[in-house]
Amino acid sequence: MKYHPEGMIVWDPWFIEKDEEIHTFHLQRLMPGSARTGEEAGSMGHAVSRDGGLHWEECPPVLPPLGEAYPMDCFQKYTGCVVEKDGLFYMFYTMQNLRHQQQIGLATSPDLYDWTVYEGNPVISPDESLL
Repeated sequence: MKYHPEGMIVWDPWFIEKDEEIHTFHLQRLMPGSARTGEEAGSMGHAVSRDGGLHWEECPPVLPPLGEAYPMDCFQKYTGCVVEKDGLFYMFYTMQNLRHQQQIGLATSPDLYDWTVYEGNPVISPDESLL
């Protein structure tokens, strides 16, 4: 994939196709000297291609860090995947709690642009006896 938003470094992309468009979601951080904001860098990047992945259009970032008001999902989200069922998109992603422990979170979207974090997160947690 030859894409990165201006001023950002991109890694861990994942993809889903909808209506002849390819959507990518990815992790991102600021390039040195970037004029982008920390909130943008801490959010998941999103881009869409209408020509099979040759050219990409940057979309507004999604799922910013929720902050300490949400102690189970307060930091930058990590790698995930998106699936569709019955016209609703489900994004499973790695969330971090205040102790930086990782768990699996869920967000849903009707259109791949507007996402709602599931209030019952996390949907998967590690077995505490193994930590």
